[in-house]
Amino acid sequence: METRDEIISLIKEHAKEAGRTPTIQMFADKHELFASSIVRKFGSWNELLKLSGLSLNKSNKRTSKELITWLKSHPDARYYEIPFGIRNRLEEEYGNISEARKAAGLLVTDWRTATKRRNYNKPINVGRPVEFTEEVIVKGLQVLAVELGRPPRIKDITKKKCGFTPSAIFARFGSLNAALQSASLPLIYSHHEQNKLFKELEVLMMNIKIALQDMPLFYNIEIENGTKPIFVYENRCEELILKRSEINSNIENIQKNLKKYNKIIVWFLVDDSLNDIEGVETICIMNLMDILQNKNNVLADKILSLRKQYDDISRKYIGQPLVLR
Repeated sequence: METRDEIISLIKEHAKEAGRTPTIQMFADKHELFASSIVRKFGSWNELLKLSGLSLNKSNKRTSKELITWLKSHPDARYYEIPFGIRNRLEEEYGNISEARKAAGLLVTDWRTATKRRNYNKPINVGRPVEFTEEVIVKGLQVLAVELGRPPRIKDITKKKCGFTPSAIFARFGSLNAALQSASLPLIYSHHEQNKLFKELEVLMMNIKIALQDMPLFYNIEIENGTKPIFVYENRCEELILKRSEINSNIENIQKNLKKYNKIIVWFLVDDSLNDIEGVETICIMNLMDILQNKNNVLADKILSLRKQYDDISRKYIGQPLVLR
């Protein structure tokens, strides 16, 4: 960028060649400069013209009364629709366009300037529906969970279904998982983290079966419609889930298997529900700790490691440890 002296020399040469005082845009375009940079360097285009000994452009010669008259004759003109020379003089005279519009008796259209007034106090919790109490939100989540058969997700929570929107939850609890915990409902994790943890649990369960010499006839690895891995025996079927509460979201598949097999056993890592299904036996993998410590202490340590991973995820999602059995 040229210095002040260099710019003054350039504008004098430009005016001599053109035979008139150039406008800021004409000058900037010819010498590949930014008009805003020139104004920052001199304070205004008018000031540069004075320092260069040039006569002011017509628009810059207008008095305050003429400027106000122009504004009144163009009441709907937006900021960038006001000619640069007039806009520059208005800002010199009044500080900004909003103040100039006030002087002309017009409405202020620049909301950004209006909100910076010293007497403007931003309302606390603006736009946040704090009128919903925690009790109302908790009750609404519990009712919706019963209807869905699983913990509700953000996309399930609408004013039509619950009477409130997700913003009410964030206003009162800070996150959906914190609200679910208050409602005694299972937490919701990202699919990536849950799938990663479940795959490790799947491998662990296979190794436990080998260590206990309880090998199934076959292992169903074709997961369809959310069906969890299945261990098939002659007289029973065993399924594997991460949390006990997931039984509710897999009830259809479990009921289908009940028709095929005499007995259904569901293994889970975390006991976060008290719901039971008739004909289905649920067993927590943590109950195998004592047996495995005598046979394979590495597997027992792995169970504790996976449970710790689950607790770490819970802390990340709700900001505090989740107390479960």
